[in-house]
Amino acid sequence: MYKFSACLLAFTLFASACGSESKTADQVSDNAAETASVTPDQTMTVDPGQVNQSVADAANQGAQAAQAAVGTQATDKKPAPSAGPANSSAVSAPTPAPAPQTTPASTGKTTTVKFDKMLHDFGKITDGDEVKTKFKFTNTGSEPLVIKDAKGSCGCTVPDYPKAPIAPGETGEIEVKYNSKGKGAPEGKDDNKTVTLTANTPSPVVLRIKANVTKKD
Repeated sequence: MYKFSACLLAFTLFASACGSESKTADQVSDNAAETASVTPDQTMTVDPGQVNQSVADAANQGAQAAQAAVGTQATDKKPAPSAGPANSSAVSAPTPAPAPQTTPASTGKTTTVKFDKMLHDFGKITDGDEVKTKFKFTNTGSEPLVIKDAKGSCGCTVPDYPKAPIAPGETGEIEVKYNSKGKGAPEGKDDNKTVTLTANTPSPVVLRIKANVTKKD
């Protein structure tokens, strides 16, 4: 009978500990004393020392079970995942700059050219007159003729030349303008100017112009 009462007491204390964590040890001891003093068929006398020891053991077991239950509930509650940083991959990469276009390198091959004249004489002109002439040429070589530059010997002589290559057998022209202002004299004065062509020819081509400039009194 004593063992039955002790088991009943332990069960009661375990249920009380799981139902409420706030129940104190004094309340558990009072419930144990009431349960131990009443049985279904008869009343028995229990040693107070044994009862107190059983109560203490049951209370410890109940407290441990309650702590285990609370720990299990705590572990079941997982923290909500925190929002991660913005996806940096969504940012589009900068568009690469297009590669600069390069001009094809010159092959270094030369050609020959023939002009219809190498010298033009304007004759007698009056100081201040502006005159012009054209030097026609033909590409007599086997490579395209490329005129890179045409330069007059002074600011009064201005050449104009084709910028596009001249194919073999094709023709072109160089126009030269001459301003005689300040170049004359009362009795007349000869003035000679040059235009130098830089091209893919064996040597630079030099064109010449001249005039006799008379200055009025």
